[in-house]
Amino acid sequence: MIEDRTHRSVKLNPRKHSTGAVDYPNTSKDRFWDEPSFQKIALVSVGEIKFMQEVPKLLGDGNYANLGHSRGRSAIILAKGIQEWCDTGLVYSVDVEWAKRSLDLMHQHDVRDVIKKCRCSTNRASKNLSKVSFNFVFIDADHCYDAVVADFSDWSPLVRVGGWVCFHDTNQDFSHKAIETVMTDNDEWVERTEYHIDRIRTFERVK
Repeated sequence: MIEDRTHRSVKLNPRKHSTGAVDYPNTSKDRFWDEPSFQKIALVSVGEIKFMQEVPKLLGDGNYANLGHSRGRSAIILAKGIQEWCDTGLVYSVDVEWAKRSLDLMHQHDVRDVIKKCRCSTNRASKNLSKVSFNFVFIDADHCYDAVVADFSDWSPLVRVGGWVCFHDTNQDFSHKAIETVMTDNDEWVERTEYHIDRIRTFERVK
């Protein structure tokens, strides 16, 4: 499926919704996010990096999904958290295209064994991984309204009770409206407002 790029237009998809805390009290000893070289290429803020690195500490051993690989920043952040806080775990990172730079970064940060490459659409990956139980899904692929709704619909059934779905770029109008659509009157999920970090909103599966 070709990405609907209308979400990139500030006029069509205004960045008008509230953001959360700008920082997160990260307790990690591996402060790779202090490296200016990593911050320069990241599409997530430092506060978001610090939060995502601790998600494996909060959710434990198991499987993590990153939808929207690009250069691999988010996958690397989760993988570094797994290495520090978990005995076992994998990040399934999904995108139709993987930038060569992402492989170099995975090698640089020594996380190649923790990240499983899924080079296909998010819909196809959800079907391929339908028997896998996930602790966490990070929805950060195509940000158009229909794609965000579809990603939640496809991936939320794979999340265990007590697991989380996080949406990125929730200040964008398309993403905000998609979240309102999938979460309104949905008693299977509750928002963890304490983990609303910058543009990330977090929802826990409770049933």
